[in-house]
Amino acid sequence: MRNLLSRVKLLLMLLAVAHATCPSAQTTTAPSDSHDTDAAIARAVAGIISYTHWPTPLSTVRLCVVGDARDWSSATTTSALPSTPPISVMPSAPSADTLVGSCDALYIGAMTDTDRRALFQRIAGHPLLTIAEQDRSCTSGAMFCISASHSHVSFDVNIDSVSRSGVRVSPSVLELARKLNTP
Repeated sequence: MRNLLSRVKLLLMLLAVAHATCPSAQTTTAPSDSHDTDAAIARAVAGIISYTHWPTPLSTVRLCVVGDARDWSSATTTSALPSTPPISVMPSAPSADTLVGSCDALYIGAMTDTDRRALFQRIAGHPLLTIAEQDRSCTSGAMFCISASHSHVSFDVNIDSVSRSGVRVSPSVLELARKLNTP
């Protein structure tokens, strides 16, 4: 029974992430409507967070937004699974000395290559989930890379970054990224 419940939860989460990332599961919006795109990105990020496990259980996942990122002020960041802690979104400077101690996950917007390299050097060896936008090749060091076009959102995975991150990510999410990005 417990195994069945786990499978149902996994299926629900995968459906939530698929809805946020799969074009056939979404309605088309006008290119100028960035609110829908921002909401779809927030749902995808919440889905990824839902299947990430930190070394120590968290009561709230602190998602820090660094760089020039999309607007998170109106984003709904409820997790895809009821068993996942709530997500608290806060802006942060990529050079902040307290970044490692005050964040559980980083959403990385546009920044210079120098700033990005310095950020990844600063967080190396700490259990942080990293999600970047505007990194189509997903080689800058982030674990997940979000791509958005209108209300269509997809993500890619940097397996090397995941393995060095200090957090565990469900293989199902990794598989979903592979399926969504297969032509």
